[in-house]
Amino acid sequence: FGLDVIEDVMKALRKAAQKTTTTVYVIPIKMVAEAKKIAAELRRSGINTYIYISNRDVKKNVEYAAAAGIPYVVFVGEKEAREGKLKLRSMQRGEEKTVLLKEAVSILKDS
Repeated sequence: FGLDVIEDVMKALRKAAQKTTTTVYVIPIKMVAEAKKIAAELRRSGINTYIYISNRDVKKNVEYAAAAGIPYVVFVGEKEAREGKLKLRSMQRGEEKTVLLKEAVSILKDS
């Protein structure tokens, strides 16, 4: 095999890994109105955002995001809403942190 064949395979793998153009998947946890506001602000900031507002449980939503190749998930629950924050999870690294919306925007734009 030559280098050109390896390069073609690498390009194909990268393309296959990128299943979606969505950057973040917003999951409301009993806080649909707040989650909609956060999703709208993320979109206004130029971040491709998807929100699911039906009654699917959190685990199923996270599994969907992973299967779709969405790199980040935002959880909006009562505690986060009370603090004016959100929980941001990197699906690739499995790291989660609670941040202000403007911090999330910065992280998502830099990714």
